[in-house]
Amino acid sequence: MALSRAFMPERRAHLNAVVAACLALTVAGVAACGSQRVSLQPAPTVSSSSMVALGDSVPSGYGCACAGYVQSLANRITAATGREVLVHNDAQPGATSTDVADAVRDDLVSSDLAASDLVLIQVGANDLDTTAIMECGTAGAACYQPALQTLHSNLRRIIAAAEAGVHHPVVALIGYWNITVDGAVAAARGSAFTTASEQATDYVNQVINDVAKETAAIYVDTQIPLKGPTNGRDPTGDLQNDGDHPNASGNEIIADAAFRALQAAGGSCPANHSNSPSILDPHDKC
Repeated sequence: MALSRAFMPERRAHLNAVVAACLALTVAGVAACGSQRVSLQPAPTVSSSSMVALGDSVPSGYGCACAGYVQSLANRITAATGREVLVHNDAQPGATSTDVADAVRDDLVSSDLAASDLVLIQVGANDLDTTAIMECGTAGAACYQPALQTLHSNLRRIIAAAEAGVHHPVVALIGYWNITVDGAVAAARGSAFTTASEQATDYVNQVINDVAKETAAIYVDTQIPLKGPTNGRDPTGDLQNDGDHPNASGNEIIADAAFRALQAAGGSCPANHSNSPSILDPHDKC
């Protein structure tokens, strides 16, 4: 699909910081944490953190005259913690999971990962092209197995490269609301197309979710925010005219979903925590 979506334990120590940040902000006079919230007494900036984005056109911000969800998430974290987040967006439009797994060995990307505190990964949509989706139709997951197995393997390789960073970064895997077009553009192609596309999306998201569980990464669901809990929400207004890529409001929805996933992942510290500051709260140590 040309120019479609598009890029263990130590990390768990970082995750409790979001909850701590929300509590600290509440004491400072903040109404609440999350999107569309304004701090009445913003905390002073304390050093900085590094966020790296890997994947395809969606994290790259392709086609949108907006900040994109990666930068928007960084802004949310800064607003919540008072700590500047330096964004290194290495996502590339049209990238497959193999492209990203190869790219993490490039000097520039590997250098970004080496200093990262938070790594966002969204890739897999381009691993299944429209022709394959229509040929498989509703045949079931077995029809997609070679591509899904490759996606699984590549995601593990990408995460391994991210985890090699000395900061033990938090890794978040972002799922898809649809790996092809959606909304009015998809409806115009007929029910057979929309059914096959949604089923293929479920298979890709299942692989992404499985890898997140296997590696203790965070999984960020974008289907419910964009399509509703029963798949009944029309996302047309949150997509660009191609029906494929998120517009400004769509990017904000994804950023909010990612921020809330970081909040929800806050928890206890593992025994072998490195005692380094978290990207989500520079004062937090276990």
